[in-house]
Amino acid sequence: MNVIPSIYVASLTDYNCGRLHGVWIDLGAGVDSDDVMNQIVEMLADSPAVRFGEDWIAEEWAIHDHEGFEGYKVSEYHDLGEVMEAAEAIEQHGEPMALWLSLPDRSVADAITSFNDAFRGVWESPEDWANDEFREIYSEVVAVMDECGYLTFNADYYITEAQSNGGVQFERTANRCVAVFDTCSV
Repeated sequence: MNVIPSIYVASLTDYNCGRLHGVWIDLGAGVDSDDVMNQIVEMLADSPAVRFGEDWIAEEWAIHDHEGFEGYKVSEYHDLGEVMEAAEAIEQHGEPMALWLSLPDRSVADAITSFNDAFRGVWESPEDWANDEFREIYSEVVAVMDECGYLTFNADYYITEAQSNGGVQFERTANRCVAVFDTCSV
């Protein structure tokens, strides 16, 4: 069961007055930026620090927690539009998208655009990926190897070559499998 990505947005006025005041906001499908901003504005309008006269206005907020982002890190002052884009993409594609979004040197928009071209799938191990790919690409060679019985496929060498030319990247999932990405297609 996938958890809907959500963020906990807190009032900084209340935080600075020693109070915890905020709201959990679901960022699932169909939620737009106006919905999110309306929830933030409502939360700020109900500030206990203002109500009890500890401050005169509550207008600043920050993201103090998040869940359902499958390992993608959301920072305190992360751009809200970017967080919403990431949430939608992660809700659609799951943990492999979160891993792809977490890789450095690309914007969220670029990562989302390139994901379908780059994502190859999830395997139990890099060796499983190498064996599957080799069997698919070199089926005639595999047939000869199977017939001879003494030829073997060196998965470790195949993996090393795939990584050394910058073509394949492996990212470990939470359940210890590997998501495989084709970095040449990006």
